[in-house]
Amino acid sequence: MVRLLWIDPVDPAALGDVMECLREASGGDTHIEVVSLPGAPHHLEFWAYEALVVPEILRTVRTAAERGFEAAIIGCFYDPGLYAAREVCGDMVVVGPCEASCLLACALGHKFGIVVGRDKWVAHVEDNVVRYGLASRTVGCASAGMGVLDFGKDRAAAFRRLKDAALTLVRRGAETVILGCTAEASYGRELQEELGVPVIDPVVAAVRFARVLADLRRLRKWGHSRVGAFEAPPAGELDGWGVDAKYRL
Repeated sequence: MVRLLWIDPVDPAALGDVMECLREASGGDTHIEVVSLPGAPHHLEFWAYEALVVPEILRTVRTAAERGFEAAIIGCFYDPGLYAAREVCGDMVVVGPCEASCLLACALGHKFGIVVGRDKWVAHVEDNVVRYGLASRTVGCASAGMGVLDFGKDRAAAFRRLKDAALTLVRRGAETVILGCTAEASYGRELQEELGVPVIDPVVAAVRFARVLADLRRLRKWGHSRVGAFEAPPAGELDGWGVDAKYRL
């Protein structure tokens, strides 16, 4: 049994349908523990909100590694703090839904598109795709005109908007479609039946990708490289500088 930690970087009240998707993704051979951040924002649609939760994400990742988890997933499609978390995760692997979904999409089709909630998200998601080196493999984003908290209010209306956005991407040449928010995940099966192309649920993609990386860690000791981008900070450096405790990892 592989132990994974799903870090939902928002208040527990905002988990919604994610729990059902996690149960499906576990496949019976994966133990998934879920932790949320009580008192945190209910969504991370703004850069400022994301910045507020990253320090706690990093502390949670460090604690998870110390508790023996084999992988942690940062449960927001923005992948907040992903690279920083990989610096401090020890022998554990850390996965983000956006990166996992994009890599999977590239294996299932030549070009992919991403359905975002609203136009505000486009810049952030496109920046991530560029950072992951996949700009040449995407037809871009299409907006459903909905915020995170809207997806659970009227399923029929949300489905119509998500379908329209996804069809826009298919017409642009997308061979696979990614649902660009964990709050969209529960619509994946229905949309795939309607569209006739793979529709990637970011929750399932992240969990199964984390499971693969955890298995490879066991099999070949493949983990995040400590040469270059994910080099870990020197142990005790912040303490030696007298940095205030609230800023320490």
